[in-house]
Amino acid sequence: MTIYKDITQVIKPSTPLMKNPNINSGEIETECLFGDKFKILRSKKDYLYGRLLSDNYCGWVKKDDFNKTTNNTHKVVVPRTFIYENPNLKSKVINYIPMGGLIFCEDVCDKWIKIIWNYMNTSLHGFVIKKHVKNIKDTSYNWLEKAKSLIGTPYKWGGKDSLGIDCSALIQLSLQNCNLLCPRNSSDQINLPGDNIENISLIRNGDLVFWNGHVGIYLENKNFLHSNAFTMSTTIENFDTVIKRIEKEYGPIILIKRIKLRCLKLLYL
Repeated sequence: MTIYKDITQVIKPSTPLMKNPNINSGEIETECLFGDKFKILRSKKDYLYGRLLSDNYCGWVKKDDFNKTTNNTHKVVVPRTFIYENPNLKSKVINYIPMGGLIFCEDVCDKWIKIIWNYMNTSLHGFVIKKHVKNIKDTSYNWLEKAKSLIGTPYKWGGKDSLGIDCSALIQLSLQNCNLLCPRNSSDQINLPGDNIENISLIRNGDLVFWNGHVGIYLENKNFLHSNAFTMSTTIENFDTVIKRIEKEYGPIILIKRIKLRCLKLLYL
């Protein structure tokens, strides 16, 4: 087994981070997104073991899905955007980048930005729609709007690519897209800075609701936004209906958290 100490970067729209170095094991922990940087600690055959720098998640990834790093400057802030071969909507689409994907912008014009990434020993380029991205350090507190933009996204265990996400990925993607640091799993998200709401009658728009193994977002008028395996989608349901259904599988609500956004650390300084 070779020992590494370098950093590499995702060159696919997304790639699984696994518990074991075997894509067929089925034990996907989470996903790494386009442009995510990964600290390599060791390798085994076609896999690398290391740490995802955006949330410190550790696991195994496929070596071929990573390459030399670029100096990321922008992030994708819509569910997904296409990479075009030329700055023309009729141009060939090379690939897509999901929400949260990171890119290096080389040039900007009225409607397009030119991006650069590395593949093998070659520097590649393409074009994405300018209004689909923002500066990587852009900080805002409109995380609920980001979460709502993912309504309709299919549910996928361990998924973080906007083609398929799970319950805690919905929270992490929404907050980190606003440059607010958020852990990957609901068991860690429950410790985000904020106030614990003891009386359910005091719940309000934007509060996080935790069960043992599930999390979602309370919205006004008794609506509840979550990515779940019952509907197999990211959807808004009636909160009372959700409580009754989830209680049968996960037990009662264990915590309602009103996060203090301005107390969250910045993902990129």
